[in-house]
Amino acid sequence: MISFKKLTLLVGYLAFFLFFGVLAFLFLGFVQREVAPQQKVRFEVKEKAKGVDLWRVANNKRYHLIAADMIKRKDGVIELFKPNLWIIEKNKPDVYIKSDKAYVYPNNSVLAKGNVYLKREDLNIKGSDVFYNSKDSTLSSKNAFNGFNKKSKFKGESFVYLINSDILKAKRVDIWLK
Repeated sequence: MISFKKLTLLVGYLAFFLFFGVLAFLFLGFVQREVAPQQKVRFEVKEKAKGVDLWRVANNKRYHLIAADMIKRKDGVIELFKPNLWIIEKNKPDVYIKSDKAYVYPNNSVLAKGNVYLKREDLNIKGSDVFYNSKDSTLSSKNAFNGFNKKSKFKGESFVYLINSDILKAKRVDIWLK
């Protein structure tokens, strides 16, 4: 016959193994539930980006671009909607371009279309399009434009603005001095 002391020891060991067996069963159940593959994973998007804000440094120039939306095409051209572009060079005034739509090419040239507004220091130009050539640092348009500065108001058929030398060349211009 088993003594009381041995019976108590045996019941203690059984209780110990039963307790840890239940804990192991629960632990494995939780682990398997977390590891088990789910049928579908869905993400609810509650916030969307309110626009694009990019900085780019190339050829000793900094470009700051803010737009409502953008699409990057396979050919590397970026199409921007409602863009604001700043071209920043050391020791030179900033160039600001605002339009309805713009295309930024891989060589950092920009074609802005629709209600274009161009500003550099005192020069303000409004037109239907403007092309910024990053290689030559020129702004140009082959369409009609109008503009103003502190001394005059003007309108013309087309223009080329040389950024480095701060010269505006225009064709068939009407100018009014203030």
